[in-house]
Amino acid sequence: MKRAVGVPADATPAFHSVFLTTDKRLVDGYDGTVLASDVDPLGQMIFAAGVWRAPLAKADGSCTYLENGTEYPSQTTGDPDGYSYFLGGTASNGATGQNLAYNNRSWGVVISDSEGLMFPILKNDGLCSWVQNDTEVLAPSGRNPVAGNLFEDGGSIFHGNDSAALAQDVKTVGASYSDGTDYRIPLEKDDGSFTYLQSGTETTATGVPSGSKPECSSYFHTTDNRLVDGASGTELAKEVEKVGRSAYNGSVERTPLTITSRTC
Repeated sequence: MKRAVGVPADATPAFHSVFLTTDKRLVDGYDGTVLASDVDPLGQMIFAAGVWRAPLAKADGSCTYLENGTEYPSQTTGDPDGYSYFLGGTASNGATGQNLAYNNRSWGVVISDSEGLMFPILKNDGLCSWVQNDTEVLAPSGRNPVAGNLFEDGGSIFHGNDSAALAQDVKTVGASYSDGTDYRIPLEKDDGSFTYLQSGTETTATGVPSGSKPECSSYFHTTDNRLVDGASGTELAKEVEKVGRSAYNGSVERTPLTITSRTC
């Protein structure tokens, strides 16, 4: 664990090594660089095709996105999701200005893996779809969008149009992590046990005590404020108060934290 640089104690962990301050600045705790200001709210940092991006909404109603640490104006607006995607009744790519899907009621988060850049959608009429590499693909109706091309229905998680579930008896789904090749999502089951999905395969979590909360990737937040990697049982940090989203920048995965002493 590395102590963040230039981050006020009351900042909120966002993604990678980046924190959102109470005065709406986005600060990279790795070196203290201010990446953006007047941010309200922000989406998830996603790596794909050699670059990382993160979509931002600004206090004045405009939108921008970060690309490898540089802020660019978005050609579209909406709720920032991940990469350079903005969601709402219309889903769009703010980097290209392209509208991707219409009549959207709700949506999941962006995943970047070997299948490409994807996010799932539930339409106003109950139909489902997902956007894959900026092309919309139809999915079975009535399911709840989770992430990428994953949907939930009755406590089971499904991949795309598949009828066989990847995971069943799911009570809580944590935040996804992806690096352009694979993804991981932590899960809590109805019986109180824990697993994680890694690129379509469900694996039982190791070393995660009862009562823990699935946070992101294969990480779980225990009731005694430890962050544990369920893939290995490794304790990653102690005295953890809040956990941001794990993200990959092309060279390293990081996860931002605040600890109970209010330092980052």
